Amino acid sequence: VPGSDKRAVLAALVGHLKLPRGVNREGLLQIIMAREQLGSTGIGEGIAIPHARNPIVMRVPKPMLLLGLLERPAQYAAVDRKPVHSVFLVITPTTRSHLHILSRLGYILQDRGIRELLERGAPAERILNSMGELESRIPGPAKTG
Repeated sequence: VPGSDKRAVLAALVGHLKLPRGVNREGLLQIIMAREQLGSTGIGEGIAIPHARNPIVMRVPKPMLLLGLLERPAQYAAVDRKPVHSVFLVITPTTRSHLHILSRLGYILQDRGIRELLERGAPAERILNSMGELESRIPGPAKTG
């Protein structure tokens, strides 16, 4: 993904989304940028997870998660003040799916191996396969009765 600053990176990512016909990409970008004004979604270690604070604003039929590996690290006002190299853009149709994706992504990104793959800019297929493998090991809800 090209871009030397947060807005340029996010605009490029929004441009890559497969959105339903009639969705205003510039409007979506404005929603994401408004969320960034509340606090940076740069979580540290070169990773950002931009997402709209109110996902219901976006009328999409199913959750979308887009991984963007940046051509060059970009300033993003991350919590650790380091440039960002990997951006996970989250667009969801409901608050429940929004929170579900953010929690699973947060769990997966705790894995040092995944963070190293992202930092190295490993092939997307390898990153996604490794993330899928790790996700398959996330414990489900406790069973009762």
